[in-house]
Amino acid sequence: MNKKELKQKSSSVNIHDALFNPGSIVVIGASNNDLKPGGRVIKNIKSHGFEGKLWAVNPKTRNILDLPTFSSIEDLPGAPDLAIIAIPAKFVLQCLKDLARKKVRVVIILTSGFGEKDDQGKILEREMLAIAEAADITLIGPNCSGFMTPAYKGKFAGIIPELPGNTVDFISGSGATVDYVMEQAS
Repeated sequence: MNKKELKQKSSSVNIHDALFNPGSIVVIGASNNDLKPGGRVIKNIKSHGFEGKLWAVNPKTRNILDLPTFSSIEDLPGAPDLAIIAIPAKFVLQCLKDLARKKVRVVIILTSGFGEKDDQGKILEREMLAIAEAADITLIGPNCSGFMTPAYKGKFAGIIPELPGNTVDFISGSGATVDYVMEQAS
């Protein structure tokens, strides 16, 4: 195996672990209000048994669900394995740049208001992709309902079923489709 293949192989293992079994997660836009996406997703992660480090970022609040809460990404004590963004669309590009400086490798963007909305949103998506590619970040989203594994429930909408592991994986471009399938399976 040459150096390039070795780097690609080690990167994919790190990305897989960060996405499916992260040791640390930060929610940017976390909130004590579980009617907001950032509040719901951090509550779901915390209340469904995530065993790693869970951090919250919100410049307006110093205490979210009794978790370590930071005013900015720069204030985080280190680079989390996984970042989940749940902030207004106009702040996402700067957030992604801040995560790139922190050397975060995997980012899930729950925020909507991009390419599904209008041409300006499509331009913003291309800018997000350029930032991610330059920093070797894997992006999921934007306009994503979240991600669930047996290790964590990083989802803000729909049902949150128990995932026993060693079963079927399901990936969809539609959160509504995933929720429908999970409801029927439950």
